[in-house]
Amino acid sequence: MFRQWNAVSWLNLIIVVIAGGWTLIHIILGVAKVEGDDYSGIALPILFVLALIFAFVQYARERPALVAHTPAEQFPEPSISRFFLASSGSAAMWFVVRMYVGSEWFLAGWEKVTSPAWGTSGKAITGFVTGALAKTSGPNPTVQGWYA
Repeated sequence: MFRQWNAVSWLNLIIVVIAGGWTLIHIILGVAKVEGDDYSGIALPILFVLALIFAFVQYARERPALVAHTPAEQFPEPSISRFFLASSGSAAMWFVVRMYVGSEWFLAGWEKVTSPAWGTSGKAITGFVTGALAKTSGPNPTVQGWYA
């Protein structure tokens, strides 16, 4: 399997390993509440841009095959969307995006789970619901009745 890989595939693998490792470090430091910058805010976008560049290089290589397999439909799917949404050539780019979004989602949830305001006292939930209910009345309600 690795014999068929080209330089772009190896660079994508390196990006995936770095992004995965950096995300794990970011999550571990976030859960441990370590103060300081782990540079994930700048590193993951840089890795994303590199993965995007390598994805376009891979797209340039795969485009003839993608165009050749276009079905005879009235509105065929463009080859670039087929590449980014149904091909493994853009997998490294999507991996970096998923790692970044997943780590931010996880850490935001972890903060809520471990916060006393969201915990047993329920002050945050109570405040949110009370505020939402208060905004359902009046001449111009900002919260719809079905939501309240």
